[in-house]
Amino acid sequence: MSTFKHLLVPIDGSSGADQAIAKALVLAADQHATVHFVHVIDRAAVVMMEPLSSFDSEVTAAVNAAGELLLGQATAQAREHDVPSTQALRITDGKLPTIADQILEEARAHAVDLIVCGSHGKTGFRAMILGSVAEGLIHRSRDIPLLLIPTQPPRR
Repeated sequence: MSTFKHLLVPIDGSSGADQAIAKALVLAADQHATVHFVHVIDRAAVVMMEPLSSFDSEVTAAVNAAGELLLGQATAQAREHDVPSTQALRITDGKLPTIADQILEEARAHAVDLIVCGSHGKTGFRAMILGSVAEGLIHRSRDIPLLLIPTQPPRR
């Protein structure tokens, strides 16, 4: 039976990422593995939300703080499950390397043997326009196994 000792979970604050965190922590506890959380900030997406002239150190600081908050919340969840964890904040400019490339670089740098990623299930035009980090990982993670967790709707 294959065991996993080093998991990586990309997080973005979405319900899909939250579900991936939950699954990864259960798996890590079972396998006595560590979890490495990574959040990638896409500066190009931030610029699309904020006019370029206002993209200054205050906006950068706020976006970085939001990413650090997400990472801190994930690390706290890992502590609650008695799972050792580490974290990283990466930044891309929307060109190359892509968010998926940044995640894979982080995985290789930490000798990860499984990436656990939430999938939003975007298809068709939305996926073509917005892109899909999960799809990018599928096409580029030839040397690292990938576990995709489909986003489940909230329970009522």
